[in-house]
Amino acid sequence: VRGMWHEKIRRYEPLVTLAEGKDSVEKVVGAVVDKIDGRTGVNATFIAAKPRIVVLANSIDYSMATDLFGFMGNRGIEVIKASAENFHLYKSEKFIVILGGPDAPEGVGEIVKEVLSEVQVESIREEGARRRYTKTNFWIQGQRVTVIAGSDRNATMKSHEEHREDVALEAEETLQ
Repeated sequence: VRGMWHEKIRRYEPLVTLAEGKDSVEKVVGAVVDKIDGRTGVNATFIAAKPRIVVLANSIDYSMATDLFGFMGNRGIEVIKASAENFHLYKSEKFIVILGGPDAPEGVGEIVKEVLSEVQVESIREEGARRRYTKTNFWIQGQRVTVIAGSDRNATMKSHEEHREDVALEAEETLQ
């Protein structure tokens, strides 16, 4: 084998053909994906990555948003749930949805006040308000941060019910 390898180099022949190289790469990538997902014997080479969004919310808004998560899942969008406590790990994600307004508990309100202007914050506090605000390139270039909020937890729930289709479309566009 060594003699053949040296002979190919001397004649400037490729060590492997394009087809052989592609096949090798596909096998390695498939094995890595299988290992990460814990699968064995599955050819996972061509599994497309699911688009994913990070949803930041407090425990109350999470419990009231199960239909939103199901809706996103049915659209093929992976939802990663974040809290204010661990949100720093997700600030560089391409698409972030924040459920809750400026007065949301568990630290979410503080992050909302960081993202929105004072006028937007006050508009959410109006009785019965249901709002959606989107910021682009907020923490990183190419990022979209969407705040879905209402004047109270029920209004926040109605707001994400009203805007979930638009949010899913925006997520799909941003994550392509």
